[in-house]
Amino acid sequence: MSERQQHAELSKWVAVTLLAAIFGLDLFTPVGVLIPVLYVAPLVVALMSGSRLFFVSIALAATALTVAGYVYSPPGGVPWIVLLNRLLAASGVAVATAAFFLYEESQRRYAALREFLPQCSACKKVRLDGDQWTTLEAYLEQHGHDRFLDSFCPRCTDAYSRDLKDLRAAREAAADSPSIA
Repeated sequence: MSERQQHAELSKWVAVTLLAAIFGLDLFTPVGVLIPVLYVAPLVVALMSGSRLFFVSIALAATALTVAGYVYSPPGGVPWIVLLNRLLAASGVAVATAAFFLYEESQRRYAALREFLPQCSACKKVRLDGDQWTTLEAYLEQHGHDRFLDSFCPRCTDAYSRDLKDLRAAREAAADSPSIA
């Protein structure tokens, strides 16, 4: 078993142990105490497992245990505050879960964007790390990418900027000269 797999397994055991400990603490404290907000901690540990299914399982278990704690904890507190506290705890779990899914989606999009290759629109050179450019053929020999994203290298940017300035100057000169009608 690799070190990463061992770390993932350990994080699963820690998350489950935290769930049990928080539930036990919740059962022995009055229902009005905001113990269930601690269920966010096992979610953070579950992130380290690298398993989406495990994370969702911990989130569902934390929500169920928040409700079970309300039912089985010793009475105490003002009823509306007790319900509000439980709702806040469940909301914390929901927000953490939503943040996980948003993070997962952003990682997926980032991976997709990394597949594109920055290429000069004019000379078709490919940008390497930093500000270095090489021919497309040389890059493909080394890396084998097949998707491209157009941009301009510094040399072509200067050339096109000069051409654009010349074109603007010609248009302005034409606009300033009297027309023959």
